[in-house]
Amino acid sequence: MLLVKSILARMSEVSLTDAKSPQEDLEEGDRVVGILTDDLKRLHVVMVKSIKTLKSVTQQIDEWIKSLEGKEIPEYDEAGRKKKFFLATIDCETLTMCFWNSVRNEFPEIAGEKSIGLRKDWQVVVSDPFVKLKKELFELFEEVFSS
Repeated sequence: MLLVKSILARMSEVSLTDAKSPQEDLEEGDRVVGILTDDLKRLHVVMVKSIKTLKSVTQQIDEWIKSLEGKEIPEYDEAGRKKKFFLATIDCETLTMCFWNSVRNEFPEIAGEKSIGLRKDWQVVVSDPFVKLKKELFELFEEVFSS
């Protein structure tokens, strides 16, 4: 229950006026099913921050490992960094799962869809991955056979 309270507390701190929607335009094969609710926008912001935190922790650990080249790794230091990495990973995975499961719950018509996403202005889409693949293959064939 503590984890849920933590997520809700972080969501309550999010200002929607500062929240940035994804910038990707609709793509061929996208079908818009709706717009995120304010709560889902907040959860998305918290999830994105968690992803950035995990990337930062990973980068810090990489830099630390490079700085120790040829030296022995202090055990206490390694344990602390591992703990920080694992906690950031758990947080990121949990928020990502919570977000996408919440999106599917909010839009039950996409519950079984494998390829869903967000686009500009918080649009929730179902994507047909084969449309993009077909287009790329067609362009490749055109390039190969037009030579």
